[in-house]
Amino acid sequence: MNANIVKYNEYMLEPLIEKALLDTMRWLNHVCRPQEPDYVAALSTKFIKDLFNILVIVFPDYDFSVSGVYCHQKPIVDIGLDKKPELGDVLFVYSDRKQNGEKH
Repeated sequence: MNANIVKYNEYMLEPLIEKALLDTMRWLNHVCRPQEPDYVAALSTKFIKDLFNILVIVFPDYDFSVSGVYCHQKPIVDIGLDKKPELGDVLFVYSDRKQNGEKH
């Protein structure tokens, strides 16, 4: 899938993803008084299922695999400062397999 296909479908993707994110946050606020780790956990468990469904609906001619991993406070990055920050809470990786099986 190239970027033009995504851009062409942006009008559908943006509101669907926004709704999925808001639904996840509403759900989280209903089940607990969330703190930062709770938000990351909800994104990697509940939201990821919604994201998969959105991709399947918007791009029916493609096969998708979407997964989430909850990782809090690790890995730590040494960037030469006193405080060593986390690498990041959310990481999206897109891998495309060409018709010949080659992955990009």
